[in-house]
Amino acid sequence: MQFKDIANYLEVNINTVGNWVKTWETNGIMGFVRKSGQGCKPILSVTNPTHTQLLSKSVDAHSQNVKAIQAELIKELGVGMGVDTVKRFLKKIIIHGDVLGVVPTKGKIKPLMSINTNVGKCS
Repeated sequence: MQFKDIANYLEVNINTVGNWVKTWETNGIMGFVRKSGQGCKPILSVTNPTHTQLLSKSVDAHSQNVKAIQAELIKELGVGMGVDTVKRFLKKIIIHGDVLGVVPTKGKIKPLMSINTNVGKCS
């Protein structure tokens, strides 16, 4: 097939198809594997205690108002970010368990304090 036909079928630029073929010819299938350090660097990190503490403080002050949380994070960190960045960071914190009073440490969860698991349960 011609590069032009492939590009039209996949709805990509013809130069993209050329880059794919060149990568295949020089590196084989391993040329398509993502390497460490590729992509955008995260603005906020779950492993950065400054970020998590600032987020916690902002959520306490502005619960249910992502734009206010975003404004406070921008003001305190001096780094621009969108509302979607703040939402993704909140989701990561929830997934890592920080909302329940724990801090992630290299893939494991370390409790900050003992948590009463009987709260809200019927006897």
